[in-house]
Amino acid sequence: MDLNEIGGHQIVQYCFASDNTSCTKETRSTAVYVILYVFFISVVMLTVCGNLVVIISISHFKQLHTPTNLLLLSLAVADFLIGLIVMPLAMIRYIETCWYFGRIFCMMFYLVLGILTFVSLINVVFISIDRYFAVCDPLQYYNKITVNVIHAHVIKTVTEQLTYRNGSNTKVSKRSEIKAAKTLGTVVAVFLLCFLPYYIGSLVQGDLSVSSSVTNSLIFVINTSSAMNPIIYALFYPWFQKSVKEILKFRVCDRASNLINLFPENQ
Repeated sequence: MDLNEIGGHQIVQYCFASDNTSCTKETRSTAVYVILYVFFISVVMLTVCGNLVVIISISHFKQLHTPTNLLLLSLAVADFLIGLIVMPLAMIRYIETCWYFGRIFCMMFYLVLGILTFVSLINVVFISIDRYFAVCDPLQYYNKITVNVIHAHVIKTVTEQLTYRNGSNTKVSKRSEIKAAKTLGTVVAVFLLCFLPYYIGSLVQGDLSVSSSVTNSLIFVINTSSAMNPIIYALFYPWFQKSVKEILKFRVCDRASNLINLFPENQ
């Protein structure tokens, strides 16, 4: 509870000044408000823009139409929606310490948050399974992962890639799969680390709802995993770095740009 002093008397700040039964409002200095809004807006913009680039890259360039990348695309869509819908509302609630959007919208907020978080979790699980088969059972990988999961166009693309790989150096292909597994392992690890504080808080505190500021901060920490994934791709995936350059140069507007080779070593 935040208290202000006027004329030597302490007064309680409420979320709704006309209703003294509403939740209490924590007040901060202007400088703190500015710093918090700049920080959180930056995280939101990074989440939205970063995942939008991932969506455009994987959707546009045919060379990226692989089973693994389709899982990344699904994860990016969920992360994009989290950044677009969930994080701005969570940001306002965390900074203002009040919910100004009504009871129904509050229920919808938590419903959307739960659905998108569940979708992200499912995608992370499938990514883990995908990488397990790709590294531990590469010969059966495409049969197990693609036949009943991915549509016919992707199966054709994967078959062509498999044909190319059979004529290539097997050791190079194996190293590529291991490198991809390490990168996506980092994605999974970051996802779990972002969830860890919330679950630890749940075990220690019991009912996190009794401390709204703590709850809101932990929820936002969970959401930051959505902002981290594009950064991980940018650091470890050369194809993502090149696709970003193509997008920023607006070359994706060209008709034949979807056939651009994002893997120079394949030339």
